[in-house]
Amino acid sequence: MHRRTPYIFLIFLTFIALFAIGVQYGRKVEQTNKKIAFVLSITPPPKPTTPPPLEFQNYATKECGIQFLYPKNMKIEHESTGSAEFTANDSFLAFSCVKSATPSVNLSVEQTATDSVQFKNQKLSGEKLSASGREFSSFQIKNTFNGKSIKIIILLRPCYKYGE
Repeated sequence: MHRRTPYIFLIFLTFIALFAIGVQYGRKVEQTNKKIAFVLSITPPPKPTTPPPLEFQNYATKECGIQFLYPKNMKIEHESTGSAEFTANDSFLAFSCVKSATPSVNLSVEQTATDSVQFKNQKLSGEKLSASGREFSSFQIKNTFNGKSIKIIILLRPCYKYGE
């Protein structure tokens, strides 16, 4: 009987060791399951909606001898044989090709700076104007076919003053 006691004691210790190892393993599995459940509970952010593509339409005038594409959401506010003004929300585009080359838009200029744009392989210089809390670019080109000057005015962005 004395010989069996150490074996029973060793078996008892083995069971206790296995129980302790099982408890530790169970805790790790529980922590892993909590992490997985947390990750799965996080909802992904909604996919950003892509704005609809811009649609353009053609504008042509025989008087000026020009044609160009402009966004379809712009409306023609004023139009004559030698000038036109287009608007949409905060967008503005005007051109004039009469002798004085001034669109009917009234710009009382508060600030002036130089500006330039690149069209295909030709650089066009003009003025950057700030008037009525808005920033415009003004360019003047000459139509080589009919010799008329064409002045183009584009609203770049609204200018907001501090406190408004």
